[in-house]
Amino acid sequence: MKKRHWVLLALCGLASLFWVLDVHQLLFGRGILRTPGSIIWVVGMVTGLDGGYLTVVSVRDTDSAGNPSPAAIAGVEAGDRIFAVYNARGQGGPVRSLMDYTRTMRTIQYGEPWALDVLRQAAQGPRTVRIMMPPSLPSSIGIEMWLLRIVSFVVLPLLAITTALLLALIKPEDRKARLASYLFLGLSALFGKNSLVFPPGLREAALLQNSILGVFAPYLMMRFFLVFPSPSVIERRLPWIKTVGFALSVVAAMVAVGRGAIQLVSFDLAGRLSPSPDLVRMAGALVFAPMCMIGLASLVENTIRAESRDEKRRMTILLSGALIGLLPYTLLGTYGVLRPDQPPSMWRLGAALLCVLLFPLSFIYAVAKHRVFGIRLILRRGLQYALVSRGFLVVEAALIFSVLFFGAAPLLSALLPGARASTIAIVTGAVTSAAVIGLRRANMPVLHAIDRRFFREAYNAQHVLTDLSQAVRRLAARPDDLLATVTDALCNSLHPDHAAIFLRKGDTSFRPVMGSDGRYDPLPPGTFVCARHQVRTGHAENDVIESFEQHPMSLPQNALVVREVERLAAEEPRALEVWLDDPKSWARPLADAQPADQAEYQERRLLEILNTRLLVPLSTGTRLMGFISLGEKLSEEPYSREDKELLLAVAGQAAVALDYTQLIVQVAEQEKLQRELQIAGDVQSQLFPQAIPSLSTIDCAGACKPARGIGGDYFDFVEVGPRQLGIAVGDISGKGVSAALLMSNLQALLRSHAPALGREVERLMGTINRYLHASSQIERYATFFYGLYDDDSRCLTYVNAGHNPPMLVRAASPDRRLERLEMGGTILGVFPDASYESATIELQPEDMLLVYTDGLPDAKNERDEEFGDERVARLVAAELGKPASDVLQSILAAVNEFVGSAPQADDLTLVVVTVR
Repeated sequence: MKKRHWVLLALCGLASLFWVLDVHQLLFGRGILRTPGSIIWVVGMVTGLDGGYLTVVSVRDTDSAGNPSPAAIAGVEAGDRIFAVYNARGQGGPVRSLMDYTRTMRTIQYGEPWALDVLRQAAQGPRTVRIMMPPSLPSSIGIEMWLLRIVSFVVLPLLAITTALLLALIKPEDRKARLASYLFLGLSALFGKNSLVFPPGLREAALLQNSILGVFAPYLMMRFFLVFPSPSVIERRLPWIKTVGFALSVVAAMVAVGRGAIQLVSFDLAGRLSPSPDLVRMAGALVFAPMCMIGLASLVENTIRAESRDEKRRMTILLSGALIGLLPYTLLGTYGVLRPDQPPSMWRLGAALLCVLLFPLSFIYAVAKHRVFGIRLILRRGLQYALVSRGFLVVEAALIFSVLFFGAAPLLSALLPGARASTIAIVTGAVTSAAVIGLRRANMPVLHAIDRRFFREAYNAQHVLTDLSQAVRRLAARPDDLLATVTDALCNSLHPDHAAIFLRKGDTSFRPVMGSDGRYDPLPPGTFVCARHQVRTGHAENDVIESFEQHPMSLPQNALVVREVERLAAEEPRALEVWLDDPKSWARPLADAQPADQAEYQERRLLEILNTRLLVPLSTGTRLMGFISLGEKLSEEPYSREDKELLLAVAGQAAVALDYTQLIVQVAEQEKLQRELQIAGDVQSQLFPQAIPSLSTIDCAGACKPARGIGGDYFDFVEVGPRQLGIAVGDISGKGVSAALLMSNLQALLRSHAPALGREVERLMGTINRYLHASSQIERYATFFYGLYDDDSRCLTYVNAGHNPPMLVRAASPDRRLERLEMGGTILGVFPDASYESATIELQPEDMLLVYTDGLPDAKNERDEEFGDERVARLVAAELGKPASDVLQSILAAVNEFVGSAPQADDLTLVVVTVR
């Protein structure tokens, strides 16, 4: 829990303590000052500070019962300055501060006379007058006054403090709920709190808290209604107004606390340092009344522009309670500030206080009945659990307190001589609190038994996470078992009525939850499919799966639920609460979906089937793999902050495990693919010539080096007829499996048609082109060189279909002239009606022909330099006169040395033909 939550709870605790002391004084106090409002209603005079003296502002002629008031009987006059007070026993003395005044007044009991020494203004100047006050009797307080006191000092503070404590405990993380809690604490400070007769220490604390909260009450009212349930027009157009209100409230609080502290010490100092009381009252009326009016105006405006009927109903309830409850009291308080000499009549004050009751009552009703702030009060089993578990602790504390108070009272009286019963009770209460805290370990078995009875067995988050970590390592390769373990861990810890895990299709392998008929229609990639669903009822648990439209339970990737969870995963993963009937909930659009809105209606139906109350993202980094859906707890309690922290930790571990599972599957698939590629490479290698036909005039050698195990380069030697050899080299566009498949097609076409067409190489090329075009896509093509060599004539008839022109080095020429074989046509497989031309050349002894693919000149080293055609030409010219196989190995070795450690970017194929 954050510090601000502890501060709020501490303030609620202090307010509760001060209320208990007030009620104790009201019921059991014996002195006239211990009865709230005694100076006004019992004694019959209103006092205030003026000129450094406690001065009588006004005198009431009758008390609340209609009898002459003691002040009127004694002859007290407005303007009398009280400078000394004495009881019937002569105790008392000068009144120089509020401390002096209350010290003596606390000793005056009902039924005994007392004396006032006052300075009274006369024609000759101020003179000292001793006024003997007649006995004040409790009977002088009528039944109406007692009812007024019960409402003002008991009921109203209790309702306000209870509401503040309720909001602080149930919704501590909600900023608006915290504002409402502070508002009701401020409201509680405006009533009761006869703190001047509190024990020392508590007296000062009560005065400080009540002064600050009371002054801030109008600001808190304005601040809350400016933003509740959403920012009003005033907040949006005048955002600075809350800053001004806060600054004025801080100044007013400093003045109030300062005046109160100075009055406790010295009336004279307070008269000289404090502003004029009339000025303070006027400034307060001009500042605080507008704040209240601005708050009420914002509430009216938000109610008018409420969109849905549910929201308008909630806001109307709150508006009615605020207007009827706060407006009369605000007007009456403003009048009292402006006319302190004429306090409001008891009936007007009583009516205003009774109206104030409507504000906290309407607020509590709206929270309980209409789920303001998304709070659902703990009802039925939840309420039973709260009563039983908290009741056990209350009974235990009551027993300890009784034993200590009645059994150890003599000992405490001896240790604290002269201590009052209230002091002993406070000490006993402190010891009782320490004892209850100390007995926490001893209470654990009982509380655990209560937890089990009400489906709230306390979990140890560290044990849950440790067990889950071990399961992750053990079940990393079995996603279905891993999901079952995660679901069981959540159900055993939090006891939801439903628990489901949804995963994005394609992220990992799992068995989806089927419909009742077992069908599984294919879903598009990216769909979130339910991979695990567990239902619990009471103590029994099972894996009963409910049918959802006879299909797997799934959500499309554009569903509102998925978008909201993805937004959380992209920002900061946190649990997302689901309240379909909350007008401010992100899920509210689904609540109004009709069957005609098929996507939204199906999404709402799924949330209703799962009774979803909480969604927790399964994400790694910003990538959403899925989410966990949890239904309502069997105890019907809301998910606490600790629950959500545990869920986020579990979801984090599960997401990492599922991501690891996906990696394992991918590695396995890659290994399988590598084995398949290796087999394909072995098969492809068998397609290349295993033996080269022997001719008397030429020596041939060829090699292919794929870049990816298998490739699209092709070379072949085909026996066309007696002493005739077809020499072919091709390069398929692309790489890998697709290129290898087209390469095998090209080989089949060549070997099936070359023997039949013989010397008609142009026709052969056109036939291969048409068939290749018909059996491949438009973006797939091949460059191809085909030459037919006649051993008797030493002539080579060739066609070049867009291939790298082969190099022919003439050995007989003085400069070893290099010729390029370019005659032919366009590439194969693109244009079905393409035509090709052939050319015939005669080969001379020791000539060398090199046919290659672009992988040879385009080979690059680490410096991104290409091997190049010039380097190839020099290398070939230097190898003249050597056998074809030696030339082939020399070229491959030179390329390997040039490339070094750089990766091979393209398939490399070459054929070397040397003339004997």
